[in-house]
Amino acid sequence: MAMDKEVRKKILRKIPYGLYVLGLRDGDKFHAMVGSWLSQCSFEPPLLMLGIKKGSYSHTMLEHNASFTINFPSKD
Repeated sequence: MAMDKEVRKKILRKIPYGLYVLGLRDGDKFHAMVGSWLSQCSFEPPLLMLGIKKGSYSHTMLEHNASFTINFPSKD
């Protein structure tokens, strides 16, 4: 039996999400994107994972240069 769409929407809204700003640099090109799929995926070694759409401008920049920043905006 499929879950009612309204019930599913209410449940999914209870999942806590953060918003992050990913800063990228490729040579003299700078770019920033807002992301919400960031999670710790390993303690040893300490690793994070971040969801970025394959083929997007941000993904292409990351393929050319592994340098980036993850920024946590304040509530203010």
